[in-house]
Amino acid sequence: MIHIQCQGCNNHCCGHNPFLTPVLLRSEEEYFKEYSNKIQTPHGEIWTLEKKENGNCIFLEDKTMRCTIYPKRPLECMLYPFLLDFDKGIPDAKLDKRYCPHLNTLSFDMESIAALLKKHTFPQDWIKAYQSLKEC
Repeated sequence: MIHIQCQGCNNHCCGHNPFLTPVLLRSEEEYFKEYSNKIQTPHGEIWTLEKKENGNCIFLEDKTMRCTIYPKRPLECMLYPFLLDFDKGIPDAKLDKRYCPHLNTLSFDMESIAALLKKHTFPQDWIKAYQSLKEC
């Protein structure tokens, strides 16, 4: 689906980047409840994963720089360096070229990404709250 060589990366997606904090889907909120923060948007509340004091994701192991929940990570983590995109009125993924220093190693299959997105539900109020985060 999405393959990228992360070895040697300073974890721009998992830490040290205040602009990248995974937003949880409604279906993920309960599972990550004790590791998340609520954000109030003009369109309702939305939950994001916590970060440690050093700016790293709560699930990034500081010594190995590896994700401790990799097989059960949130959808936004699975998709990175793609971001959820609803501009066409349907759930989609758009490549985010801003932060990943290893994009030259990226390979992906959009059909597999689309199939993954179809497994999830995106209520309209959640989409509006999610999109309002871009405005902040």
